[in-house]
Amino acid sequence: GNPVLRKDCMKTAKNAAILTLMALVTTPSIAQPTATDAEIQARYTPGLDRCLNTGEALQGVTPAMRQCNAAELAIQDARLNATYRMTMQRLSPPRKTALRALQRAWISTRDRNCRAEAEREGGGGTMTPVMLGGCLIYETVARTIWLERYR
Repeated sequence: GNPVLRKDCMKTAKNAAILTLMALVTTPSIAQPTATDAEIQARYTPGLDRCLNTGEALQGVTPAMRQCNAAELAIQDARLNATYRMTMQRLSPPRKTALRALQRAWISTRDRNCRAEAEREGGGGTMTPVMLGGCLIYETVARTIWLERYR
């Protein structure tokens, strides 16, 4: 056979093997079932509901509602970080590298998507930051569940 053609075939085979390995490292996440709304909302702390249904937040005062969301997001973010650390501990080095990249991409995607959704739904008004907080909480809880299921 033609040595140039054989070299191209070997290069193609090597590239295919690399792509397959990358798929094996990152694909388990695709097969994971997505958390339902009920599963996600069940993870919200009772404090969020209590905060939003008392005082100025109950009256629709935006800064008070934002404070409720900020407190909940801090709790959910701590849970996410703890779950991430536990997940990383049980992974092989190549899978750790892959998950770290996935997590970084997820953070920027979550932030961008939540900002866009809040702007669209809130119309840039005073409820936009409240909607942003709600979206960040929801997506953070969903990601925590995703990490718990990551294999």
